[in-house]
Formats: sequence, structure tokens, C-alpha cells
Amino acid sequence: MNDNSSVRVVLAFQDRESFRWLGEIVENDPRLETMGEVSNPENLLSFVRAHRVDAVLLDAGLTGSPAELLAGLEPCAVLAVVGERFSSAGLVELAEAGVRGVVRPFDGPEDVVAAVRTVIAGGYWVPPTLGGGLLASLIGVVDGVGRLPDKVTTREFDVLNLIAKGFSNEEIAKNLFITTNTVKYHVRNLFVKFSAHDRAHLVALSGRTVRNYPNGWGRRVAG
Repeated sequence: MNDNSSVRVVLAFQDRESFRWLGEIVENDPRLETMGEVSNPENLLSFVRAHRVDAVLLDAGLTGSPAELLAGLEPCAVLAVVGERFSSAGLVELAEAGVRGVVRPFDGPEDVVAAVRTVIAGGYWVPPTLGGGLLASLIGVVDGVGRLPDKVTTREFDVLNLIAKGFSNEEIAKNLFITTNTVKYHVRNLFVKFSAHDRAHLVALSGRTVRNYPNGWGRRVAG
């Protein structure tokens, strides 16, 4: 997709009033084109089949059987719009069904557009503030069981730990008392060792194995 072209989006919300903020973003941002709005899974499937749609912004509480619904939406990119009280278990179920991105209440236009374009391009979009554990739970299931390569060093794991918590390179450097350039060096090595294409993908590939460690996203246990 050309970066200058608008993205064709359909909104799938059970209660439009609760998602008015997102509807206004899509309606008013020239980078996004509203194809329509639907309020139930059956109408959503029919609409997508009848129109050229790039992405679906899906109310996470709309469907009782996400796997069946998302299978019918292919090849559209699907992002879940979650409320502040939506459960981690619900997010994992959506991830297993094929959701690759998350949008939260009152995300700004830049975040929403970036989320949609990232997922359309085959990437993942999960706000870092959701937390490293939830990030791994949400997108780690997409690429299968992650594992830590044998040659990951203790320092690289320390960096990975902080990446999973949403820290920037500068924040990692301050926490580990190293330079930003050293952080970048470790991040590049981690990308190579995990064959990861971005930070979210890196966390996803390692997420399930990390959760098997006694302290979760903590220091790697020796041996």
C-alpha cells in the first residue's frame, strides 16, 4: 500500500456511543477512509465480502467466537478495540484467533493510524503501556511458542526484559548504567538471534519461554 493512500476501514461496534472518539478519528483523518459501520458479527462478514476493506476496527466485546469470525474476515487486517477493563484472557483469545493489534480508548489519531498501517504491513501493534507480560501474551501466540536462543547473554536478556516492559533505548541505558549505543548494539544482536523484525515481534518470539522462568520477566535464571 502506498504511504500516501488512505486506508479503507470498517468500524464494528456494539455500542457506537462508547466508541465515538474512535469514530471521529476515522471520519476526520484523511489517512483513513470510513467504509461503514456495523453492529454485529453477521453484518460485519457480509459487509467485508461486499466491499474492498483494508482493516477492521473490532470492538473486542462484540464477538463470542472470535476464531470463526476472524477466519471469515481474511485477508483484512483486524485490530481489537479494547476497553480499560478488558481482561488479559480475552486479549489472548483474540490473539489466538488472529488479531495482530490493539487500540485503546482515547488513543490519538497518530497512534490509531500507525496501528492500522503497521498491522496492514504484516506487523504487530500493542501499546507498550499494556505491559511486557500482556504484550507477550497477546502476540506471542501468533508466531507459536517462543524460545530463548542458547547464545543470548545475560546482558542481552537484561535488555530484552526492559524492552518487554516498553522501555526506550535511552531508558534501558539509564536502568542498566550503559550507553545508548551499547543498548542499540544489544538490540541488534537480539533481532538477529531471534530473527525478529521489530521490538514487538522480538517480545512475541520470546514471550512464552520467559513466562516459564520462576520470575517471569525478571533476570534470567543461571543454568
